[in-house]
Amino acid sequence: MKKALRITLILVCAAALGFLALFIVYLTQQKPAYYTSYENADRYASGSFSCDAREIDAIDITWLSGALRFQRTSGTSLRVTEADDALTEKQRTRWWQDGRTLRIQYWASNYGTEKDLNKTLVLEIPDGLSLTIRNGKKRCTVQMDRHQLKEVHLQLGTGDFLADSLTVEGDLELENGGGTTDIRSLTARSARFKTTLGEVSIGSVTLRNGLEMSSSRAKLSLGTVRAESVKISKYEGIRLGLDSCGTVDIQTNRGDIVLDTKQSAGVKVHFTTGLGKLNGKPVEGSETLVLGDGSCIVSIHAAEGNLTVR
Repeated sequence: MKKALRITLILVCAAALGFLALFIVYLTQQKPAYYTSYENADRYASGSFSCDAREIDAIDITWLSGALRFQRTSGTSLRVTEADDALTEKQRTRWWQDGRTLRIQYWASNYGTEKDLNKTLVLEIPDGLSLTIRNGKKRCTVQMDRHQLKEVHLQLGTGDFLADSLTVEGDLELENGGGTTDIRSLTARSARFKTTLGEVSIGSVTLRNGLEMSSSRAKLSLGTVRAESVKISKYEGIRLGLDSCGTVDIQTNRGDIVLDTKQSAGVKVHFTTGLGKLNGKPVEGSETLVLGDGSCIVSIHAAEGNLTVR
């Protein structure tokens, strides 16, 4: 009996030691929080640089944390400057002119650290380029002046996108997990925004085609909108100014909606709500309101919330 017990204890201890050894191996093989790996790493140079902008059509940036500051230049030189001079060689920005695409990486491939560097990169770029920015889960701020670009695609894990006047020949796509999106003026063929938390504010929007905006719990403010179609989904708290629009479709679970039609020729609003008011009066089910010539068709479905039309 005692012998069997001893054997059992030995087996249990052996199993525990084996599990501990495997766990230690697992921990040693885990990558740091900022670990990155990318292809063609041997082709990338490091640090600040400048190049002939006439040889570049597109900029593709992968940035982990910190800030990207874009400045508009009218010259033929494209200049990229790293703000921190105290970085080690592996921590310096990597760049590669891949044909007519300029590729920029946060730092060396197969490198990473737990330290939050919050690196800042200043980019002086001319008009007419396509821009793609990817960011992970850490916070990244993107700042822009008055830029005219060909295409813009931004994917921020969390952070702020701040722009003065942005004119895009093609399409603008922006995904932001949380933070502030603030654009004073936006002109493009079409625009699509996908935000989770935070606030979205755009002073004026002029689009040849449509505007699509979806969220989970962000707040939305659009000064004036001119577009063929507008589709807004699940923002909590919406302020929308209409200039000229064909159709507007708004769906929200909660939060009040303010619709400003002063600059519009007219709107026909169909408001459906489970619990809400239209211009201060309770609505049972749905109600329709026509102002002016009713040329803009607005459909609003709100599970809970009030609608003010002015």
